[in-house]
Amino acid sequence: MTAEVNTTISAIGVLVKDELDRPNLFVYHNRHAVNRLEPDWLRSSSVRHFKLPAGASSSLEGWEDI
Repeated sequence: MTAEVNTTISAIGVLVKDELDRPNLFVYHNRHAVNRLEPDWLRSSSVRHFKLPAGASSSLEGWEDI
């Protein structure tokens, strides 16, 4: 996802199970999205939101909790 490509994707969600086999949702936000998903729209103890740090040139540079 870049400023020119895939700007219609607001975020990607990944379902994972915790140590007690309960589902959790990890949401990775696209900083280039035209229509952004606000983290507060989807808040729960089983949902975590992440964004890339400012200035990251790659999606491999360490996602930060929102």
